Amino acid sequence: MLFWNGEMNFCIPCNNLWDEKTPPNKHVHSIGGQCLYLIFWELIFPHIQIKCDCGNRKLVHDRTNFFKKKSLFPIFNLNGPPDWAIVMSYVCNSCGARMNGNDGCLLFNLPPYICDLYPMYPRYVSGTFHLNKMLLTCLKS
Repeated sequence: MLFWNGEMNFCIPCNNLWDEKTPPNKHVHSIGGQCLYLIFWELIFPHIQIKCDCGNRKLVHDRTNFFKKKSLFPIFNLNGPPDWAIVMSYVCNSCGARMNGNDGCLLFNLPPYICDLYPMYPRYVSGTFHLNKMLLTCLKS
């Protein structure tokens, strides 16, 4: 299992952590140091109920961006290459509204201890990419 209980990311180790006698794998070398996020809240916290703004008691998960478009969501940071996220899409059964698992409105409705797992400020989460908290802190100063 790649993701531990209560975690939503997995970081791929860099080549310099491996034995020097073993030649590096060309596929792992190209993604070394990057993190992969799985933003599927019910998988990480089975007790969570995600609510819609229309007053519906629960949003239902539909599919991920990787399943639909074979694409990943970029998260830019200070450490070099971007991190990538597989994001679950949620649908409201009442009003039909659709939102991503990393949408700012959805993150505001989550408890703070759960929302803190996603390394972005919910206030600045919008668009086709996100900026990591550390990157935003450096840009502000």
